[in-house]
Amino acid sequence: MLVVMRHSERLDFADEDAWFQHPDSRSFPTDSPLTERGKSLAKVQGRMLAEMCENTGTPIDVIITSPFVRCVQTAIAVREVLPNRRGDKVPLLIDVEVSEVGIYKKPSGISDPALLRSHLEFCSRRRTFAQVAAIPDLTGVELLNADAFVGIPPPFPEKRRAAHVRGLYRFSEWMERGRQAQLNFLIVTHQDLVHTFCSMIKGEVCVEWVKYCGWGAALIHRSLKVSTAEKMAKTPPAIHTLKVSSELGSGVRWSPYSVDPRTGRQMRWYPAAEESGVAAVATALSNQADGDLDEMKRCSADICSGSGGFWGEWYIHIYIYNIIYI
Repeated sequence: MLVVMRHSERLDFADEDAWFQHPDSRSFPTDSPLTERGKSLAKVQGRMLAEMCENTGTPIDVIITSPFVRCVQTAIAVREVLPNRRGDKVPLLIDVEVSEVGIYKKPSGISDPALLRSHLEFCSRRRTFAQVAAIPDLTGVELLNADAFVGIPPPFPEKRRAAHVRGLYRFSEWMERGRQAQLNFLIVTHQDLVHTFCSMIKGEVCVEWVKYCGWGAALIHRSLKVSTAEKMAKTPPAIHTLKVSSELGSGVRWSPYSVDPRTGRQMRWYPAAEESGVAAVATALSNQADGDLDEMKRCSADICSGSGGFWGEWYIHIYIYNIIYI
């Protein structure tokens, strides 16, 4: 099973004054922590998720989180209420490939190239692994990362469509890895990527919005046994080869229509002019050869070479974890 959840309420959106007074606002302007209400909400949604896992008999084995503080704090809060796995709390793994979309807008009224470069650098600041690992909330939490993030850091700035492709490919990878290792993953990430995942697993509806801590769950079924060749494959199989049953949590707002029948308003995630939604893009991607997608080829090459990818030491780590605990 793969569950993808949006982070909880962020401080900069809930209380701008409090965020401007926070020291992190001057060092990492886009990396706000959660509010106290946000931490409580994460625990509430975590209990609902735990109930679903109990009903389906699929407990969470590993929580994968974006390196942004709001996602790490959400993962920790959810972890507190999830059932123990073999007597221990669920471990965390920080994956940089499920990070926030790096949207950048040039400030109006500024034409000086030096100032524009300075502004771009300021907005692009991201915490290093050591800085994320030093977050006080992580004290006492089992972290599967040794000394680096898993994955390839996305570029900044980044176009939204490129981020959607990144998310689609990463989620399909985690779905297949979970199936091979017989592990259930919870990914805590950001609204754009959760929206993409929900549209991918629930193509028959139009996902309109994902609230704080909204989530979608995919239960993967496949009748064929995993062969040695499959385990050593360079890329996971296409999405359409997996039989998936899905469920959307209460925080995901969806509609059976692509156009609002009352107002005629386009309800797709992408602009109406593109005549395609995320689900349509997911379907197209799932039926294309990996060689046709330059971005996927790049990711595949890096993953296979072990440069920050999961197929290197992290596949061994999770595989050993599977042998010990399952």
